[in-house]
Amino acid sequence: MTIGSDEHIANGPTDLVRFQVTGRAADRDLIRSIARCLAEGGVKADRLRAAMAPASEVRSARGGIVAALLNSPLIGADLDPRREWDAGTVADL
Repeated sequence: MTIGSDEHIANGPTDLVRFQVTGRAADRDLIRSIARCLAEGGVKADRLRAAMAPASEVRSARGGIVAALLNSPLIGADLDPRREWDAGTVADL
């Protein structure tokens, strides 16, 4: 789903913004009903925003590697990542 340019609609105290959205045809009615509910405001819109918030969170670019490592299935495994130290091979140059 992609979002195109925005068009501001001055509508009194409830300034609305028009979004151009590209998505699946099967989702058209769902997206329109969600948009309508959010535009109307009220308790129902607040509940919908709260329910949708986890799915729409923007992930931060910082800390992504740390988060991935902390979510690894190897967390808690007794692994020893240390390697034996070796002086190497002596080369006669």
